[in-house]
Amino acid sequence: MAMVFASGCVDAAAPEAPEATVTIVPHAAAAPDVRAPGVPAVDVCALAAQLPGDNICSLMCEPDVMKDQLLADGMAAGTCYEFSCALPDAPSVTVGVCLPPPPT
Repeated sequence: MAMVFASGCVDAAAPEAPEATVTIVPHAAAAPDVRAPGVPAVDVCALAAQLPGDNICSLMCEPDVMKDQLLADGMAAGTCYEFSCALPDAPSVTVGVCLPPPPT
């Protein structure tokens, strides 16, 4: 099961629909390791690979393939989505992906 969240902002004074824009901000540094001492690391990519092929979360470690699949599934170009992905034998993870804007 995957949950999809889409969000955006609309100017209430503007009568026409706003043009969708996407901004991708790379993270400057990896987050620090906050695991308790003695807790082994979890390979989320290996766990995602165990998911059924029709589960979009199975593509979480292949962002370009994930984007292509979402577009092929009819998701809106120029929109960002967030998925809560349940992994086998592990807690769920949140995965965000922004689809490229439609060609002009």
